[in-house]
Amino acid sequence: MKENKLVLETLLRNEEITRQDIALRIPKAQKSGVSVLDVLLQDRIIASEKLLLIFHKEWGFEVYDPNKDPMDSRFLSLFTKEQAQAFCIFPLNQSDGGSLILLMADPMDEEALRSLQQIAKRPLKILVTEKRCIQRLIHKYYSQNQVSEENAIFKIGQTKSNNEETSIVALVNKIIEEGVSRGASDIHIEAYSEKIQIRLRIDGILQPMMRLDEETWRGLVTRLKILGECDIAEHRLPQDGAFTTNVEGRQIDLRLSILPTINGEKIVLRLLDQHKFLMKIDDLGFSKEQEALVKEIMESPHGMILASGPTGSGKTTTLYSLLNGMNRETQNIITIEDPVEFQMEDINQIQVNEKTGLTFALGLRSILRQDPNIIMVGEIRDEETAAIATRAAITGHLVLSTIHTNNAIASLTRLMDMKVPLYLLSAAIRGVISQKLIKRLCPNCRKEGFATIEEKILLGASVEALRLYYPDGCSLCHGTGYLGRIAVQEVLKMTRNIREAISLGKNYDLIRQIALEEGLIPIEESLKQHILNGETSLAEGMEILVFENEWHH
Repeated sequence: MKENKLVLETLLRNEEITRQDIALRIPKAQKSGVSVLDVLLQDRIIASEKLLLIFHKEWGFEVYDPNKDPMDSRFLSLFTKEQAQAFCIFPLNQSDGGSLILLMADPMDEEALRSLQQIAKRPLKILVTEKRCIQRLIHKYYSQNQVSEENAIFKIGQTKSNNEETSIVALVNKIIEEGVSRGASDIHIEAYSEKIQIRLRIDGILQPMMRLDEETWRGLVTRLKILGECDIAEHRLPQDGAFTTNVEGRQIDLRLSILPTINGEKIVLRLLDQHKFLMKIDDLGFSKEQEALVKEIMESPHGMILASGPTGSGKTTTLYSLLNGMNRETQNIITIEDPVEFQMEDINQIQVNEKTGLTFALGLRSILRQDPNIIMVGEIRDEETAAIATRAAITGHLVLSTIHTNNAIASLTRLMDMKVPLYLLSAAIRGVISQKLIKRLCPNCRKEGFATIEEKILLGASVEALRLYYPDGCSLCHGTGYLGRIAVQEVLKMTRNIREAISLGKNYDLIRQIALEEGLIPIEESLKQHILNGETSLAEGMEILVFENEWHH
């Protein structure tokens, strides 16, 4: 595969990548026959949005926006499906001046441009977009058996294949591929009395994908049960399963949950993408000060480190990322989880199994007899687990765990409520990372404006003309105005005064007061910084601001 050196050099010059990033990926690129740039994108070393912004800023290419740049199917015939796939292009429309408007993922490929010019026999105007956006358009418009629009109902008979089974297999693959390419965390397949629909959860919000007829839906449920090794004859009880597949060259683990409803079985597929789990600490969204604190906390050879926050706030991802940064060759690392979210090399992982009596508490006791250095407990749910984990933390082990509380101080008072002896608790805790996830503004289409008086009051800002950013909508973010999510955190490092307050059994307000005096930057302050930096909108952060203010007053 030819290399586009100009793009790589520009990324190096903008310090988006390092020479080492390139060197490490050359063998993988040669082995899989793709370019180093493709591997850098796959490995999330460079985000695809960043690449588009560089094409735009450095070379002036416009970014494709489906709201502004309509598609005209008359121009599809200029290229065959094979040509569109080979060059990774999509013919979109014709400009007023008669140029063919062409979508490209790599507009700097001059050789490809010359060939395309010869095939099209007319001047070209290039718009840039992500590779997967082009692949989706090719898939949708060049294939007759496309996944239909949300309102049309998809029937297996629509596909060319007469063999129903292969059609169902293809449909399942297509649904999973679309979920992965659109960055969904879950796929919901649900039956109601009037309709059967599939929705994708993207950035925390469910979006419709397609509808099915009843026969197709039954085939789909059976196929997923077979993949997840569930009982296909059982329709009245909930079932769980799991399987693994490859999409776009990377491993995706899927967890399957089946629930019988009054209209039939509802299935939720949780997509676990390796790339999203193993991030570097630098990529978790901490501010410089917070990152320094996390690194200090992580240096303790023993003690307890907690990640707290509501369900789905990325606590486990944070813990996995911390584990990922540890030396796994010289240390014995054991985790006990329910369920094991993600399989990691050189780490012993145990799955809780209530049926056989393998609980967090029992597993944790056994782990302590396995000479561990580092233990990760999926969640502290009960008094027994809390007591064993705390004892492990003061007997020379580093214990990482999650807890469902709203902020860092509340995690300490929750453990007090769980009857952990105060002298143990004050000695064990090293630090607490509390986090919530909020939607990130799309860097390509966010628009700037002046803050209203109300917005300034909420942010506690006294600047006369305060500029904020607001969502708009483009092709990158599927018209939502948001792209991906960012974590907003507070990091509490234990100090002597906080330890003392805990051992004296002080209440939440007093401990918080001490922590603030000792330099704790609360979560709402971190959020304000993200809003002022234009990474998210005030509307998106409103819930946290209002809630945190009420919580503390």
